[in-house]
Amino acid sequence: MYSRGGSGGYGRGDVEGGGRFNDANTNILEQQNNDRISELSEQVARLKVNYSLQRQTQRNSTHGYLSLLI
Repeated sequence: MYSRGGSGGYGRGDVEGGGRFNDANTNILEQQNNDRISELSEQVARLKVNYSLQRQTQRNSTHGYLSLLI
């Protein structure tokens, strides 16, 4: 009844139609990957800023504590 190699874009029988379908899927997946990479890059940047701020706060606290001891 259904043939994988026949026409209809389901197999290799309709290369042009299947090619367009595969290209569209590939483009969608690539865009989703790019979006996810962008989101993760933004998260990494925020984590780096937060880490820097925490380190600076720790240095300031330690410096203030040490100056009280002197």
